[in-house]
Amino acid sequence: MGRFTCRNRQCASGGWFSRTMGIWIRQFRGGRYNAIVYSQECELCGWLGWLTLDRGSHIERVPYWLKKWAGVPVEPPPRREKRGPPHKQQLCEGCRRGLCQVGRRRI
Repeated sequence: MGRFTCRNRQCASGGWFSRTMGIWIRQFRGGRYNAIVYSQECELCGWLGWLTLDRGSHIERVPYWLKKWAGVPVEPPPRREKRGPPHKQQLCEGCRRGLCQVGRRRI
């Protein structure tokens, strides 16, 4: 749920959108946490892309998982219809690290 732009200035890619990306959330003592959203490689040149997040979708998901892990009853965030090409595991940094849901489903 964001737009990627290729970091390689010589690449002809105009960028790409993705509705699936790996995210890793770590919770620390004192209610602190960090969230890492993994990148994707450019299909044309293989460089990692810069990500511009769809803030709304991630603002919903991170608190949902933190509450769920803490045992707080919570409704899952609404799922949006996925449109676009299928997820390309070979280009997904999250799949390579085993942290993307799509990659884990196929293992």
